[in-house]
Amino acid sequence: WQTILGAGPISQSRLAEFVTKSMREAKLHTSWTDQEPSYEGRVLACAEEMRTGGPVREAIDAAMERSHNQVVAVVLAQKLLQLTLPGVPDIYQGSEVLDLSLVDPDNRRPVDYGRRQAALGRIDSGVDPSDLSEMKMLVTTRALRVRREIPEAFGTDGTYRALHAGPHFIGHVRGERVATLALRAPHGVSATTLAAERIEVGAGRWVDELTGRVLDVGEAGLAMTDAFVDAPVALLVRRDLT
Repeated sequence: WQTILGAGPISQSRLAEFVTKSMREAKLHTSWTDQEPSYEGRVLACAEEMRTGGPVREAIDAAMERSHNQVVAVVLAQKLLQLTLPGVPDIYQGSEVLDLSLVDPDNRRPVDYGRRQAALGRIDSGVDPSDLSEMKMLVTTRALRVRREIPEAFGTDGTYRALHAGPHFIGHVRGERVATLALRAPHGVSATTLAAERIEVGAGRWVDELTGRVLDVGEAGLAMTDAFVDAPVALLVRRDLT
């Protein structure tokens, strides 16, 4: 059930390949060299039943529906932090969008570059992302473009300053030019919580590169309610510097 939850919509063949590999490499009741077809058949039948319906499938679907906003927040935060924290980010081919591949042979499938190019074209033309995959692509491409535009903020000479604004926030500023903001533990966030905290990104005019929204920040800092109007993450670039 953990595999079905983590992999999302999955075909019978993909699930069967993964479960077979897991059973045989666990070597508890079957293995690659000493297979037990009866046992494997029962486990595969159970997995297929959970994939297609029944109480386990219903529980998984209900859990995912309840957790949708939290999943979106965590996926986008992880990607934006990875791309803007100190160090050189490593991006696997195809992972600009959601990649719910299981271990081999599942993760050896060819990357559908056409789908990704089409999605990027839509996003760059101003069309809002249609799902979490396209939201992740927007975050990935905008962050990489900021790195290309302002390399000095991310190089060895650039400064790093952690931001603190309560237990439900994580973020930092690079080179006093680029600020990464993300919600942490989003399941515990409320409007009251956000309204009580301010983020000290620095006074000035900042633009959220993910939405184009302009934020004029004063000495008191940026209110969290202003930072996360459109999404659970923000990528701010200070645009009032010459």
